[in-house]
Amino acid sequence: MVVVQIVMSLTSYIPQIIKLLQRKSSDDISLSSWYVSLVDFGTYQVLLIAGEEGFILNCLNALQIIQIMIVILLVQRYRTKGNKKELKTEE
Repeated sequence: MVVVQIVMSLTSYIPQIIKLLQRKSSDDISLSSWYVSLVDFGTYQVLLIAGEEGFILNCLNALQIIQIMIVILLVQRYRTKGNKKELKTEE
């Protein structure tokens, strides 16, 4: 069961990352939900490091945080890029 959870958790963000990279647009992404998820997983990671759970859960949670950070960075990058294009067409 742990292996299934690991595979599901690690692959759950891949479609979103691929979509962001292919479309180079983040208009349909809720950035605030990703920030909430990051705080949630970050808090959980602190608890795990404090000895609340085992090593596997520490690793899993750390990888989820990295994936969330990738999505947040891509959303910010493409939103900034999109705003620059809008400004150029208005001039």
